[in-house]
Amino acid sequence: MAWRHAFCYKRNAKMTLSGRKDAKYGNFVFQYDAQSQTLHVRSITGQALILPYVYFPYGQDQV
Repeated sequence: MAWRHAFCYKRNAKMTLSGRKDAKYGNFVFQYDAQSQTLHVRSITGQALILPYVYFPYGQDQV
């Protein structure tokens, strides 16, 4: 099932996050702190994840 592995990898290799102007640091699921370069994610179950050292190669200066 190599095709399935390749399909899943291509499908999940990128993620697009949209921000909101009424949220202080992004939206209500993802919050990005540009100073510490950490991305805070809240899963659908309510579990909080903190991803350190996140850098956006395009638009980092606009964050």
